[in-house]
Amino acid sequence: MLALIRNVAGVFLCPLLLLASVLLASPAAQAARRPNSTLTGRVHDQDNQGLPGVVVTLKGQSKSTTTNANGYFVLDCDEAAPLLVLNYAGYHSQTVQAQGKGPLDIVLYKAGAPMPAPLALATALAAAKNPVVAPDEAPTFPGGVAGYRAYLKQHFHYPEEAQRQNISCEVVVGFAVDEAGRILDAEVVKGCAASLNEEALRLVRLMPWWTPARRAGQPVRATTSLHIRFELQ
Repeated sequence: MLALIRNVAGVFLCPLLLLASVLLASPAAQAARRPNSTLTGRVHDQDNQGLPGVVVTLKGQSKSTTTNANGYFVLDCDEAAPLLVLNYAGYHSQTVQAQGKGPLDIVLYKAGAPMPAPLALATALAAAKNPVVAPDEAPTFPGGVAGYRAYLKQHFHYPEEAQRQNISCEVVVGFAVDEAGRILDAEVVKGCAASLNEEALRLVRLMPWWTPARRAGQPVRATTSLHIRFELQ
């Protein structure tokens, strides 16, 4: 049996699409800010298939999140028309401006396939004007790859039920790593059999404290995802 892991830097993964209403003093104030508001939306490909694990970041800030298994995200935001940067392996990075009150509907385009010209131009201009603020160093497992492999060798368990049913799959677990390196809010973003989902969560929750992310030399809270492959041999 074999567990294959790859690390994806990102932010807290939210499993549900949440809707929030905001009460403001006046239309003018509402146009300027959206205090204690949330920004919601769905990210999908050109075939309308939701994309899990897309990193969604507020430009000019360190706030970010990742999409859930169906492509939905929720992000705290106090700006009237924020710029969002979306990054996903195998797809073009994209910058979009959020306007209006409804959930966003965002299409990502595969790398190698051209984006619509207006969208490509808007992404390039926004990136040049307001670069993304992100951690300089992503959070890492203590001891690096060698330490992680030693941890798996000691703690990895293939559930007997999944073995009997000959189930092999990948489980994606998202979690936050705070400034001290503690693992918080671990959740299954993309799962399969219940027993394998629980085992993936167990592995993450039992981990020692990580080396936290850093920005400008200072530890910061950030999130990441582990793609845990359960494969029978």
